[in-house]
Amino acid sequence: MSNDQLQFIDYRKPKLEAGDYQFTTSHRYRGEGSGQNAKLNLRVTGERVKIGDDVIFACYPPPGESGNFADTIPHISFRKGTLPWIRSAYSHDDESGDEVEIYEPWLYLMVVNENDLEDGLVRSIRPRSINDLNSDAYFPSEQLRSLKEDATLTGSQRTINTVDIKQGLFRKLLLNDRNDHDDKDQLEYLAHVRRRWGESGQPIVLPASAKEQLNEGTKLAKLGLPGSAGRLSTVSNDRSWLVQDSLNGDLLLDVVSDDGKQVKVQKLKLKRELSVLMANRFAQNYKGKINRPGRNIAMVVSLEKYLTEASLEKIDHLNANRWMRFMVLTSWEFESQPVKINFEQRSKALNANAFRYTDGQIKSMSGFKDKLESGLVPLPHTFRNNDRGLSWYRGPLVPTVNNNWKDVHFLKDQIGTQTATDADRLLLYHAKDGMMDISYAAAYELGRVLSLQNPDYLKNLRQYKKTQSRYIKLMETDKQRMARVQDLGIHIEELPYAQIKAADSVSQLEVVKTWLIKLSRLSQIPSWYLVPDLRLLPPKSLRTFNIDPAWIQALWLGALSLDGRAQVTELMYKSCWQDWHESLPRSGAFLNSDIVWAYPDLMAHFRNIDEQAVDIDDDLIVSLRDLKLNHFTGTSDNLNIEEMKEDFEDQFTDLIEKHPPIEITDAHQLQPDLTLYLTKKPFDYVSFALPPESLHYGTDFDGNRQFTKGVKFKGTTAGTFNISMTDANLAIINASRLATDVKGVLDQHLKERIDQQTDPDQKAQLQGYKNGLRAFKSARIGRFMLEGEPKVEFTVGQEKSRES
Repeated sequence: MSNDQLQFIDYRKPKLEAGDYQFTTSHRYRGEGSGQNAKLNLRVTGERVKIGDDVIFACYPPPGESGNFADTIPHISFRKGTLPWIRSAYSHDDESGDEVEIYEPWLYLMVVNENDLEDGLVRSIRPRSINDLNSDAYFPSEQLRSLKEDATLTGSQRTINTVDIKQGLFRKLLLNDRNDHDDKDQLEYLAHVRRRWGESGQPIVLPASAKEQLNEGTKLAKLGLPGSAGRLSTVSNDRSWLVQDSLNGDLLLDVVSDDGKQVKVQKLKLKRELSVLMANRFAQNYKGKINRPGRNIAMVVSLEKYLTEASLEKIDHLNANRWMRFMVLTSWEFESQPVKINFEQRSKALNANAFRYTDGQIKSMSGFKDKLESGLVPLPHTFRNNDRGLSWYRGPLVPTVNNNWKDVHFLKDQIGTQTATDADRLLLYHAKDGMMDISYAAAYELGRVLSLQNPDYLKNLRQYKKTQSRYIKLMETDKQRMARVQDLGIHIEELPYAQIKAADSVSQLEVVKTWLIKLSRLSQIPSWYLVPDLRLLPPKSLRTFNIDPAWIQALWLGALSLDGRAQVTELMYKSCWQDWHESLPRSGAFLNSDIVWAYPDLMAHFRNIDEQAVDIDDDLIVSLRDLKLNHFTGTSDNLNIEEMKEDFEDQFTDLIEKHPPIEITDAHQLQPDLTLYLTKKPFDYVSFALPPESLHYGTDFDGNRQFTKGVKFKGTTAGTFNISMTDANLAIINASRLATDVKGVLDQHLKERIDQQTDPDQKAQLQGYKNGLRAFKSARIGRFMLEGEPKVEFTVGQEKSRES
């Protein structure tokens, strides 16, 4: 994850915009027409009146969120990279004589708020039929005619959500309140594409001279590019090249080291492509006398044919109080208030502990401390004779470590048996409490019930067991045995027993393996078996656990017990556990928080830093064990993050990253605000961070209409500028001036660094950056307006003891 790269692109237009096309073909022979022409009608479809939830990757601020967003520029990202450019906001004929390709988006992220509604500048969103789109409000006639004739819009699609805004507000949003129609070009700065690339294979060593060939677009044989790949396009001279391949997917070539003689080039494969719409208006707090959060509404509206010269001339003649109507393809709401609430605050509010009752809850249930600390919970139990009582239960997730995964007899050590033919043999009785422990019996029965619902597994298990029990493995071949029978004067057509076909057994066992491993990864386990008491998993909590191998063994035994044959079941169980236990998850964590739904694609890292001394550099050896502090009352130890940060300061990050992340085998989102993570081995450190795609746009706000932005360049602040506003009272940004101001800060910063630089190579590199700023469009605006969210870190302890 850390080696992924994020690439910003100004736009990505489709091969053909959405619409109707007619292709005409004529046949000619030796310059003379045959007189036969063929016509082909083609319709290119795409979103027009609605954007489905499946297309939306993320919104910021998150839908329904409440926080201090007055310094935030809302944005939305789509899973379709070409979506903002599949149609046009204005006719290209309007730009005759302009040789520069036009790439304005047809979608615009319009942000309005409760103040606008109260001031009469905006009407609430409401559905309208296509025939009513121009009633009591301006709607472009050209677009209306096209919508009425669009045969792809049927049924409910002919009723469209709309929003009405005053002409005066529209001019401030998109025309900077001027009659100069060139201002519509600011739309180009409000959409871009983000591409996320991941490493593919090992770096390739090339001579330094190869960079020149790559700059020229040459496909070098040593790069091993597929035959379907096109010529290389230079992204950054001598540093990065794009390989477009419509068949196998695009590749990015990136220089990872260059010593002047050789260069190492890393191939990166496209992992995700998102198109992003950015608003040109800040969220606003409520300005009324009542002190409460202000409602903001972000709407993706269609500007299709809205900015043609003909439409703009009509808009110019409208009164500032005349209503204008827009189609709303999707929308969401959030609240802005002075209280700061963001990812960092929400994450730091998490209560981290082991997966068991809290110390206070355990203290209130006196007399059962050991059992409660080991993760057991008392549950109502109806016995066979219809008596009722309480029994202990613990699912596969326990707060203690057990490193005895390799032991196939582990279940026997816990219970006294492993050849279980029914769930009752896996019951435990605690004489001291007079209570049963039904944990392993429940696992056994669950394995049976879940497996009965898998017909493919049942079929292969039955065939495998039947083969193992009825047929015998013989040293001789069937042909040799038949010859021996015939020598004895016995004439039969078929032998009573035949050798096992190894290929069939392997195939059957593979189906069994797939199912058992799926069970052990808990995706099939009902949530109440994992969390038997909701008090184990309170809101805003991080709960860590280890997986009980005996519970998984009981689950497997139940699944394998179907179709009887206890002896074969035991042999299969032993063989399966010995062969496959290494691939099973051992530990994990529950994340129960609103950050699960508020921040999609949240990145989690698990590490084990409670190990031997770690070499940070040649002068410092850090022994983490010296920093151990009791954090969870008497039952676990964990490292103190804040103390470590104070002790090691700038070296803290290096210390953590010296320990590679532990593999996450599975991440199941069980509920909108609940995720279950499973890992390959135990850990004592957890961090959560937002992926680059989720970073939002923000500025600094003094609370009194003044917004400023610090421009970062290669880890340093290049300079700060005041953001130009079309209307400061309405918090509307002048997007065209924003691009000019960011570019101006970078130009000045690079000029100063070039003047100070004495190394020719470094000077040339900086000059290359400066020259590249000439094409300063939406990609660079998106890059330099980003605001990062800090990584949030936790250390977690392991319980010291476990009740058997």
